[in-house]
Amino acid sequence: MDGVYFTGSISSLGLDSIERVEVIKGPQSATFGRRTFSGAINYVLQKPTKETTFKVKAELGSNSHQLLSATASGSSGKFGYRANIRSYQYDGDFDNALPSGPDNIGGEETLSASGTFYFDPSDDTSIEFSTSYADDDDQQYAISIQPTAENNCTFGATNYYCGVVNSNAPVSLGGFRDASTYGVQRERFRSSLKFIHDFGPVELTWISSYNTLNEYVGQDQTFNGLQAVFSFGFFSGGPFLVPATDWHTLDASETDDVSHEVWLRGAANNDRLAWSIGAYLYDEDSEGFEPDGFRNEIGNQALMGSIDYEFSDVFRAGLELRWAEDEIEQKPEFSSTQFSDTFDSVTHRLTLSWDIAESTMLYANWSTGTLPGEFNTNANLPPELIPIDEGELEQIEVGVKSSITNALNVTAAVYTQEWSDQRRNEFIIINGIAQGYQANQGTTDFTGVELSANWQATDKLTLTGAFSFNDSEIKDFISTDPTDVAITGDGDVSGAQAPLSPEKEAHVSANYAVAFQNGMELSARVDVGYQDTRFARTVNLAETGSATVANLNVSFSRDNWRIAFWGKNVTDEDAAVSVLRYIEPDSFLFGNRAFAVTPRRGPEYGVTFTAEF
Repeated sequence: MDGVYFTGSISSLGLDSIERVEVIKGPQSATFGRRTFSGAINYVLQKPTKETTFKVKAELGSNSHQLLSATASGSSGKFGYRANIRSYQYDGDFDNALPSGPDNIGGEETLSASGTFYFDPSDDTSIEFSTSYADDDDQQYAISIQPTAENNCTFGATNYYCGVVNSNAPVSLGGFRDASTYGVQRERFRSSLKFIHDFGPVELTWISSYNTLNEYVGQDQTFNGLQAVFSFGFFSGGPFLVPATDWHTLDASETDDVSHEVWLRGAANNDRLAWSIGAYLYDEDSEGFEPDGFRNEIGNQALMGSIDYEFSDVFRAGLELRWAEDEIEQKPEFSSTQFSDTFDSVTHRLTLSWDIAESTMLYANWSTGTLPGEFNTNANLPPELIPIDEGELEQIEVGVKSSITNALNVTAAVYTQEWSDQRRNEFIIINGIAQGYQANQGTTDFTGVELSANWQATDKLTLTGAFSFNDSEIKDFISTDPTDVAITGDGDVSGAQAPLSPEKEAHVSANYAVAFQNGMELSARVDVGYQDTRFARTVNLAETGSATVANLNVSFSRDNWRIAFWGKNVTDEDAAVSVLRYIEPDSFLFGNRAFAVTPRRGPEYGVTFTAEF
């Protein structure tokens, strides 16, 4: 958010004070640092208005969807501000088939407040302070078990499921504990201070942040509402009986993080050369209290820089580099062992652009990214299996952006990616007992094409469309998972499509807008999105099924007010959102393979009213 790392989930983030959302695809570690392995999303806050303004927003919809937001903004002399308060409630789209569990599943509730304050003491200096607080109270997410009884294919003695999973199974969750203990309670406080001063030849930027996140999470991880789970387990110290308390979990944690980032930027050679150098410090401290407790510390330090040069009026090149060091310590409370290690990385992003015509630009970039290292905290494992190295992603992309006419803009790109040192679930037998762990195993190659277009067909009608084809292939991976071995014969899943990665996606939209003589404006928009099926595992058997989702929006506006009527998933697409190969919790030795299915919300309708004065 405004360049500061956002800890934890963004699911409850409101967009009332957001000016725009920047989505940057491909590895961005050289620019933004850790945790931007596959791309970066940057939420840019709105600046204060010159005059004092107030904006209110009210929304009602299906499943008791309610939202009320109020924003105030203004400037006076060297000072400016923007403040927002927001209340949101949604009861969830899924009834719980378990009478003793929570009534509804998937409900959400958020109360938040935010403020950004600006001070420009001189023409060369600007100071920005931003702070926010959010309180979430969400129900457990909707998920259901497709049981072993529905498995329809057999590999030796192993039963499995082949084909599209059942996304309409009843959702049965909870019941073992008090209904109010299931779900997520989250408190988040965020603050950042940005200082910019222009010294003339050099501009200094300093950004500091302090954030806290407190979470309490209660889950039914049987995913089918089992009240008394007494099954024999053989992982990590079994065989032994696993009681229901190990499946109906309660977790509480606190996370604090502090960051400091400083940049010097300048230009030379009549501004044809632009450069920057910077340094970054990040410290994160998290502590868990339930059920057994843990203490994790992350320290990240980095040096980074960039250089951009205009070789001519039509050809430019840029290079970004970052050296980073992660110091990670993890200490489970139930263990006397402390896990610690240091991970170093150097990442880059090289960009070339060439204006091959007045309205057409050809570009190419080569970038790398890293996924932060971790640990297997099972002290029974051999020492060499404890660290999990950083994953690495390398991308090369070539594309073109063109304004074919004043009304038609198109972009096209081809890319290739190599994801190496991936993390896979593995098993090792120690003293006759299976121990699960994660290991850096295998490589996946991605090759893709992306196309998009925006056409102002008439002065009232705008059409947009996008299409992507992403071919993924797992390379050189031998799985030790017993089920994978049973299915493939030797565990070799090389050549398979990456799990949960769709091959094709598409989106089209049409927006019709007309203004009337009385000042009234009408806007009607339809959006249709398509996503190809996705496989649950590397064996490419169980899958979600493809999904086509249509949304509608019709709005009327005049002067300073607007009313919009909307519908989401109006065609009632019911393909699963996600599928996870799971176990049947009450099966002997957890030996039966089932599937956990995340269902899709059904049609939802509502109305939104906004007014500004």
